[in-house]
Order: sequence, then structure tokens, then C-alpha cells
Amino acid sequence: MGITGMESVRKLILFIGLLQASNCQTPNFCCKKIDWSGDWCHKDDCMGLGCTLDSGEKCAELNQCLCNGRIKYKSKTACAITKACDEAQADYSRAQRRIQELMGQEMSSISGCESAILGTVCAYHFPRCDDDSTEYEDICLSTCQHMYDTCVPEGVDPCPPGSNWTEVDERGEPYRDAN
Repeated sequence: MGITGMESVRKLILFIGLLQASNCQTPNFCCKKIDWSGDWCHKDDCMGLGCTLDSGEKCAELNQCLCNGRIKYKSKTACAITKACDEAQADYSRAQRRIQELMGQEMSSISGCESAILGTVCAYHFPRCDDDSTEYEDICLSTCQHMYDTCVPEGVDPCPPGSNWTEVDERGEPYRDAN
């Protein structure tokens, strides 16, 4: 005698409930270390944009991504690597133009600036996470401060009137940007 459709559904629900009860860890579908290898899209744990899993297609090249080799922690961007790389490149290009406009010089001519900008851009587009439900979306103040200290020469105001400014607390420490 076979199992009816309703019995199958009940057994499946019971089985899933047992699996969830026995495994109390939060699943990590996207929160994982970024696989920068050439076959990242064919890995068994690849999920999201760009994954082809045994389709014979070539994986999108990640060796040109600005953040390749810089991100060594877990990030939920693992499910959208190519998108994050494209957006990081766009923001980096905007930063290059903005530095040229504000300082009248190329980013590469300011010692350490290029590395500081890359660190900030990559931290933004590849936010750190512990698991799929815990993500740290804010960039560390120390990362932003390092970029500012490295890229803004003494006496240059990078925030002309009308642009964003940073509010400070009673100790003079920055705590948020305001318009």
C-alpha cells in the first residue's frame, strides 16, 4: 500500500522539523569566504548570481576585481561576487575623479591613498558577516579615518560648503554624517 500525497507532505514537514531542531546553527548560504579561484562558479556551495554548476560555462573572471585578495573574511557578497566587483570598480573610479577635482592631482601621486581608498571601497562592497543573519554593514571608523588622513593633504577642505559634514560628540569624536 502506497503513501498518499497528504501523508508524504506530513512526513516531509516532520523530517524538516527534525533537521531544524537537530541543527541549531544558523545556515550560511551566502555568508562565507569569497572564492576568488577561476572555477568559483562550479563549486558545490556556489549560490546566487554567476553560479553555473556543471553547465560547462566558464566562470566570470574575478582576477580583475579590485578587491581580489583583499577580502579574507566571510561576506554575504559571496552570492553576488560579480555585481559587488562591478560596483566597487565604479566607486573607485568615482573616487579617482573626486580626488582629481578636489585636490588637483592624481590619486596615485598621494602616498598610500590608492591603498586606503581600495580598503574602504572593498570594505563597503564586501561587508563582513558572521552568518546569514548577522552582517556588519557599516565601515569601521578607523578605515574611513585612515582614508581621510592618507588622502587629504594638510590645508585642503574635502567637504566644501553644501556637502556632507560629520557631527561630533562632546569629546570631539565623529559619530554620524549629516547633510
